[in-house]
This record gives sequence, structure tokens and C-alpha cells, in this order.
Amino acid sequence: MPLSVAVEGQGVRTAVLDCALRLGAPAGPGKGLDAETLTTTLRLDGHAYRNAAGADTFEDALNEVQRQLPGVRMRACVACAWSDYSPFGNGLMAGLACFRDAKDRYRQVDGKHGPTGIFAIWDQHTEFVQETWLCGEFEHRSSTHTGYRGPFPAPVRP
Repeated sequence: MPLSVAVEGQGVRTAVLDCALRLGAPAGPGKGLDAETLTTTLRLDGHAYRNAAGADTFEDALNEVQRQLPGVRMRACVACAWSDYSPFGNGLMAGLACFRDAKDRYRQVDGKHGPTGIFAIWDQHTEFVQETWLCGEFEHRSSTHTGYRGPFPAPVRP
């Protein structure tokens, strides 16, 4: 799929994101699958940037790819200042809440609970989107405002 990227010194360009999901065999009644392997590869200017096998979510996979991109920033909802996941958790993909119609309130979010927690404004989200979606109100997620889920890309977890 095409994915918009901002390339330092060159402006906005289009890269290609390839995604592959391998689903394993049933693990038994009520136990789900024995494997689920997500691989994402961003192709730009003849280079391929891929996450390591086994990312748990699209967010994790795209975080890993973003950390590899020299002077390039993804332009997609996963990297947007106005998006956040439910503090109850999220699945493999989608379920990313967009707060573009509640920017002033969302700018104040600094955690999960309390008057400036994500729970306090959760019902004000505009809609749910997929990580790779992009709207006209996109703004890069900065290190100064990270909402509930934190910066993008997220720091490498030990």
C-alpha cells in the first residue's frame, strides 16, 4: 500500500508499505492460534526497511521500521499527534482513536486517570482509524506531547 513519508530536504513523498501476516494452526479449543507473525516492509528509493519477525501489533512493527528510517518520518495516523489507543489495550491493528475534533482537550492528556487522563476524554474521540490512514489534519507526534501512548517512534523496550 502507498504510505506518505516526509523526507528531510525533499518534502512529502510516497513510499510503499508491504505487510504480511502469517497465521499459525489452531492451538486447541479456546486457545487461539499457535503463531501469529506480522512483517512490515517499507520500500523507499530502492531500500527496504523491515521489522524483525514477531511484532505483536502494527504499532510495534511500524515503530521499529520508523526507527530505521534516516531523515524520513512516516505520515500516517500511527505517527499523528491526535491518535491514541484505548488504555484497555488494543489488538493487532486498527482501533486507533483519532482526537482531531478534540485537539485542545487531547493536548492535556498526560496519562490514564484523573482530569487530564485519556479516560476523561475517551468519549470525545472523532473516530477509530487504522494505523496507516492519513487525514488532512495530520501533525507529527512530537516529543513534547505524547498523549497516553507516548512518542512515535517509541523508545526501544529492554
